[in-house]
Amino acid sequence: MSEVDLLGLKKDFNLQLEPYKLINYLNLSIEDSLKILEIRNHPSIRMRMANQAIISEESHIDFISKLLEKNIGYWVLKINEEILGSISMVEYNEFEASFIGGNFIAPEKIGSGFGAVINYCMHLLAFEKLKCQKIKAFVRKDNVNAIRINTLYGAVFLEESIRNDEANNDYKLIEFSSEVWFNKIKEKTSKIIRHVL
Repeated sequence: MSEVDLLGLKKDFNLQLEPYKLINYLNLSIEDSLKILEIRNHPSIRMRMANQAIISEESHIDFISKLLEKNIGYWVLKINEEILGSISMVEYNEFEASFIGGNFIAPEKIGSGFGAVINYCMHLLAFEKLKCQKIKAFVRKDNVNAIRINTLYGAVFLEESIRNDEANNDYKLIEFSSEVWFNKIKEKTSKIIRHVL
């Protein structure tokens, strides 16, 4: 098992999908930082988040300023200068070499098939760039599109819970593995991605 690249949590990445790039929140311009906040606060995105509160500009900027101190990473997915969504890797578990992963797309991309693209990018980032072994994630039980996409990417639906609060009863805990990604999912989904793009 290779060692997880925790320094990668602060880096930008070019992907195997040119011209898509992952720009770390630490390296965003103020304009792009506020744009991703606007996307995240959009009602159609916010309703799918574990934290559905509107995040203020001040809280967002403060959050970004503290990213250097933690083993977490947040990236904006861009094509040329257009922001398409966001990917996160948080709650690093050294024992499992895992992260809690998450993503969201720009509201105008909902229903376009682009959720498959951002999930592909999240898996490339986690398993090929950061070299983790597992991604765990939460998905809303009523988010049929997300459940369908996650199943395509080899999600295993877990019974266990990593969060025991009442607010998370609306969510399923899922897990992806690097072994399944490299042996089954990458090749299959890369063909689908070519059609979406």
